[in-house]
Amino acid sequence: MNSVSTLPRPITDYQPMPPEQLFRRIADAKRALGEQVMVLGHNYQRDEVIEHADFRGDSLLVLTDGVRLRLSRSRRAEFERRLTSSPRAQPDSPQIR
Repeated sequence: MNSVSTLPRPITDYQPMPPEQLFRRIADAKRALGEQVMVLGHNYQRDEVIEHADFRGDSLLVLTDGVRLRLSRSRRAEFERRLTSSPRAQPDSPQIR
């Protein structure tokens, strides 16, 4: 497995690479980074991006799925409690304007 670079490289370094090589590099990087990386795939992205996504959907869906995965169990419970107790989360509660 190749090592994962910590410095950003210009996109021009990747543009001449064949798709198979790009796929392998991305897969290797995801495997090497493990839990430290999560790829969110939006509906409008190309298949070449989506095939590496851990979550797929519209912006709100991938955001909430990503947040829920990354939060620890105790923090997740607190996050969900706050989300459901928010006045905006309650359809019949009066809204402050």
